[in-house]
Amino acid sequence: MHHIDYRRQVILPCFFLLVIFHFACKKIVNVKPPVQTITSGQVFADSTQSAGAINGIYTRLAKGSLSFGLGFGNSFTTILAGYSADELVPTFAGDFGDLFYRNLLIADNSTSPLWTEAYPIIYQTNACIEGLEQSTTISSTARDLMIGESKFLRAFCYFYIVNFFGEIPLITSTAWQQTQKTPKSSINDIYKQIEKDLLEASTKLRSDYSISSNERIRANQAAANALLARLYLYTNKWEEASNTSSLLINNNVLFSLNQDLNQVFSVNNSEAILQWNKNPTIDPYNVLTEGIFFLPYPDASSPPFNQVSDQLLNSFEADDLRKVSWIKTDTFYNFPYTYPFKYKVGFGDRQLGAPVTEQYVVLRLAEQYLIRAEALAHLNQLSEAVNDLNIIRNRAGLPSLPDNLDQAAVLQAVEDERRHELFLEWGHRWFDLKRTGRVDAVMSVVTPLKNGGKPWSSHQQYYPIPLDELSRNPFLSPTPGY
Repeated sequence: MHHIDYRRQVILPCFFLLVIFHFACKKIVNVKPPVQTITSGQVFADSTQSAGAINGIYTRLAKGSLSFGLGFGNSFTTILAGYSADELVPTFAGDFGDLFYRNLLIADNSTSPLWTEAYPIIYQTNACIEGLEQSTTISSTARDLMIGESKFLRAFCYFYIVNFFGEIPLITSTAWQQTQKTPKSSINDIYKQIEKDLLEASTKLRSDYSISSNERIRANQAAANALLARLYLYTNKWEEASNTSSLLINNNVLFSLNQDLNQVFSVNNSEAILQWNKNPTIDPYNVLTEGIFFLPYPDASSPPFNQVSDQLLNSFEADDLRKVSWIKTDTFYNFPYTYPFKYKVGFGDRQLGAPVTEQYVVLRLAEQYLIRAEALAHLNQLSEAVNDLNIIRNRAGLPSLPDNLDQAAVLQAVEDERRHELFLEWGHRWFDLKRTGRVDAVMSVVTPLKNGGKPWSSHQQYYPIPLDELSRNPFLSPTPGY
């Protein structure tokens, strides 16, 4: 890995700008609802305006308020979790991201961009749910559908915030005078609310993609079940996780693994369960934030902002096609730089008004195979678990695992396949280490390598609640250890 301390004039290093945006957006959660928030009953007087409110939430998730469209609902989550774990290395030494990479977060406002992006979106979902439930002019069919989408989106936001911060406030109302004094809820209570929202959403959402003209860009029943299967895995509900993931795996009308690894993140492909829409009316360029922050310039004038860690790179089996298709190495200033290449269109390739070939993949089928494999392993259905793992391995050009592995070996294989299939996607590795109890063992080795020998402390697995939030809410206690 190569750290460099200069700055390119073409585009500022990403996290330098994030510090600026941090101060611009950190006030969001302590003020009265701004004029553009969706609190008026008039918004929910008809289906068209209500749908516009829902679309606004999708747009906010797909295009964040930070630099170059970075936000909680897209690459920001992937990047920060990749730094914190053992996946990603920032190229430019001294950037804002170094705090996350070196596991040196303290009780300041470094984590504000996550917090102050997520909670306003949660507020919007709460406003939609309340407004729709109170509406008497929208048909019950349309109302239920939009409530289902809103509850899915609220569950989605809470899933990520709770896995970054641990205990957090659980807010399901727009009564900001009360909610701004809300104390933290336990992780278990947050998970219960997520499960409740997803179960309700799955009964209200459509089973196909007709709501979005057969594009996979809005939540449907499959999306709710996909996130629910993951939640069951995180809460050790093995039978429920297996059964729920099977609903998607067995739905071969809508879903199948894309055998071309280079197309897994393409628009509307058969593996995608949910993608965020790249709305050309808001962002007319054909590049995603992943391409901006992971890919170098095509003329070799600037290295990528981020590199794949040696730990991740060296963990792949020799013939793993995922390493070939999803990781790339280029030379800059006589040094090799190895970077993520799941998304292929970079900032230097952007074109105004060009067709979008990639959408930001939120949920995909491969994860469901890995969820079911892990659940089956815990249920001691080992040969069935290995079969699911082999489906993923075979697509990657790897030989099948033998079906006589013991439970410990199967669970280790699950960890390995999740590491290589889901690397630098939505924080999977960081969250996996925590939920499986492996975080201390792994990070005790990795962290001293990243920060000059300073030891890992277990409290670092959760980010500190921003200091500004603690000062505004006297009922909110700091994250333990900070």
